[in-house]
Amino acid sequence: MKKSKKRIPEGTHSPIRAIIVFVLLLVVIGFGFLFVNIIARNMSERQFVLEMNFNKSDYSDGPYYGEVLVTQNWEETPTVHGLEYTGYVYNNSDHDIVDWTVEFLVADGTTIINGWNGEYEMVDNWIIFTPTEANSTIDTEGEYSKRNFGCIVNTPRVSLVKYMRLTGYQNFAPQDFMIYWILVGVSIVVVIGIIIEIFSEFRIRKFLVKQNEDKRIIIQTMKTITNLIDAKDPYTRGHSSRVAVYSQEIARRMGMTPTEIERIFYIALMHDVGKIGVPDDVLNKPGHLGDDERKAIQEHTKKGAVILKDFSALPGIIEGAKYHHERFDGKGYPTLLTGKQIPLFARIICIADAYDAMSTDRCYRKRLSAEDIIAEMKLCSGTQFDPDIVPYMIEMIEEGFEAKEDILYAN
Repeated sequence: MKKSKKRIPEGTHSPIRAIIVFVLLLVVIGFGFLFVNIIARNMSERQFVLEMNFNKSDYSDGPYYGEVLVTQNWEETPTVHGLEYTGYVYNNSDHDIVDWTVEFLVADGTTIINGWNGEYEMVDNWIIFTPTEANSTIDTEGEYSKRNFGCIVNTPRVSLVKYMRLTGYQNFAPQDFMIYWILVGVSIVVVIGIIIEIFSEFRIRKFLVKQNEDKRIIIQTMKTITNLIDAKDPYTRGHSSRVAVYSQEIARRMGMTPTEIERIFYIALMHDVGKIGVPDDVLNKPGHLGDDERKAIQEHTKKGAVILKDFSALPGIIEGAKYHHERFDGKGYPTLLTGKQIPLFARIICIADAYDAMSTDRCYRKRLSAEDIIAEMKLCSGTQFDPDIVPYMIEMIEEGFEAKEDILYAN
């Protein structure tokens, strides 16, 4: 007899597939490093031009700037003055400046006598300074984060420099970008992940098999109990499932984690489990309920908590069953909790439960319109319902959200 191949339960994964994924991640990371290098090179090849008009602005707060000062002046002849211009270029940025030049505007008739730290050229009324190779880099910090230059000129009149142009390139390295270090960190994590995957795969596999089996049993048990509850009252058939879907959608819109969204679904699914202990004639009575009958129905919250007291697989399931009829103003049951004393999941289920009750036909009345339900939600906000949660339910109603079968038991 041919031995059948053992089926791998859903949720498990092959170590070979996992390693392939890790290798693909390393390839992607490699392309990421290449991309960062290309960005750094392109940005390093991009020339910047800073036009400075000292009559209008102060540029000292910028990433880089310059200034040219008149440090000496003297009279050569009655019509000719000698001036010493001393200039500085400052680098306040996070990147070295390379291959920079400076141009500054001087008076008509100015001639260059000599200069230092570079070459000087006169074009129209502009003096163009190009630094020597030794001065061509301005560091980001330290002694050489400021470079100076200067020249002696003859000019018909003493004039301060009001216009200056600084051009150059910023030297970008891949390490200057946060994404580079993120890629380094991800690379380390991926390598560690490969090692961990190799040594722990079989233990993980065994755990996942057990986890999936437990989850399947829990789901089947809950569905069976839910069907049993709903079978007691034809008017509320499907009520528990719908409340579960509404609750998980509220939780999703509130920004809860996927785990919390899944957990509130199962908790809401079991919120009415205590109705198993409520007599059918009381549950299905179409008319006014007497005090004893009302008390019998209210007892379903306590009975639900007792039934679920040993259900430790889902934290919060007892609270969901026991407190979903508490009111925000403290007038609910069974314990008269108020406000945020009521567990969050119970506050959510309270609103979802009330909405389903109002939006479906019951033995004692027809379903309400969406407009009437919204009005009731607003009226009871802050009294019966948590005012912070009501807007999410109203938003769902206005959007026409429905508890469809394809979103039942969604993760």
